[in-house]
Amino acid sequence: MSKSINSTCAKRSPWAWVPTLYFAQGLPYIAVMTLSVIMYKRLGVSNTDIALYTGWLYLPWVIKPFWSPFVDIISTKRQWVIIMQWFVDLSKNIRLFSQTTKSLDEFQEIVEYIKKHISQDATFEYYDTICRQVA
Repeated sequence: MSKSINSTCAKRSPWAWVPTLYFAQGLPYIAVMTLSVIMYKRLGVSNTDIALYTGWLYLPWVIKPFWSPFVDIISTKRQWVIIMQWFVDLSKNIRLFSQTTKSLDEFQEIVEYIKKHISQDATFEYYDTICRQVA
């Protein structure tokens, strides 16, 4: 007698996916920290400064437990995204960097969009840092 797939899945606890979820949430942190340390080392940044800069990169993961209940309780996630987009202010000075080994077409589209919409009083600087040796 063979078991059906539905009967096997139905016996699993719904909590079985929780460790996998937390593991998956940690992957972006590992990628950001590892790549930033490698990049800073190759740029010749001191270990003290690397610790300072990567410490600031960890901030979103630190404040998430305090911020997420407000997002869930007060409003929908979609409304929060719309509200936060109002805080993206194109009246401020902007510096945009690109570090890639691929085509810069999408980067140029972003540059053109910002040039078109930025305030007259603000400055906009952008830097093409394509890694041509690898490309």
